[in-house]
This record gives sequence, C-alpha cells and structure tokens, in this order.
Amino acid sequence: MHRLFRISACAALLAGLLWLVAQAIPYVPDNAPREVLYAAIDLAFLIALTGLIAFAAPQIKTAGLVLLLIALGGVASIVGPDAKAFGVDFYIAGSAVMTIALGLAAPFLAPLPGLKPAAAAWLLAALAGLASAIGGGTVLFLAAGLLLALGFALIAPPLWHGAN
Repeated sequence: MHRLFRISACAALLAGLLWLVAQAIPYVPDNAPREVLYAAIDLAFLIALTGLIAFAAPQIKTAGLVLLLIALGGVASIVGPDAKAFGVDFYIAGSAVMTIALGLAAPFLAPLPGLKPAAAAWLLAALAGLASAIGGGTVLFLAAGLLLALGFALIAPPLWHGAN
C-alpha cells in the first residue's frame, strides 16, 4: 500500500498541474499532442482515484465508497481520444459523472485526515459544473474544471503521508 499511496499522490499532483497546463493550449480538433496531454491527465486521475479509494475505503461508509467507484468509472470512460457514440459525447458525460460523484462523495471524505480541502473543492466543482450546465456559462465551466483539478492536487499530501 505504501507504494500505491506514493504513486497515487504523485499522480494526483501531476493531474492537477497538467490540467492547468492544458488550459493554456487553444482547442484545436484532432490535435494529437493535445489529445496525448489529456490522456495523461485522465490516466493520472485514474491512478490518483485508485489510491484515494484504497486510502479512504477502510474509513468511509459504503455510500461514499460507491460514489468514489462511480467517479473512477467516469474517468475510465474518458481516457483516450474523445469518443462519441449513440449521440453521447463520452468525454462530457464521463467528466460530469466523475465531477458529480466526487461532489457527492465530499461529505464522506471531509472527515478523513487532510481531505477536507479536497472535498470542499470537489463539492464546489460539482456545484459550478451543474450551474454551468443549466446556463451559467463558460466562466462557471472553467471554474468547475479548476476546482476539480485543485481537488486532485489537494489529495496529494494526505495520500503521500498515508503511505507512512
């Protein structure tokens, strides 16, 4: 578990930092370097969430664990090139599932050592994302992404110290 927590902590920090880097790159459809960057971010999200689940599972209720697993499934659906099938944009759907599940898991995570700031960021990310979806605009959409990335960066220290 020691190695899992340490690797997950590094992945969480990397995910948050790479997400910030990605925001500085203008969107261009079918841009291979940008897709590789987003694939790296999504893989880092997966690794970070795997470590968070291992870290939190013994201490949270079943509902919190199920929500974290749903968030993991949301991330898993977006790794790789953007996909659309059956009229569904899997990147948007997977991102929404991950963000909402993490927001709903926040009350279960907040009492754990060091996770209150990340839980708050994820709760605010979910709220900003929902507000954006019902007409809140681009600023709230960007805020949701920033808060999501911040939440991942904030889980790095507890995961790292959880390895001790």
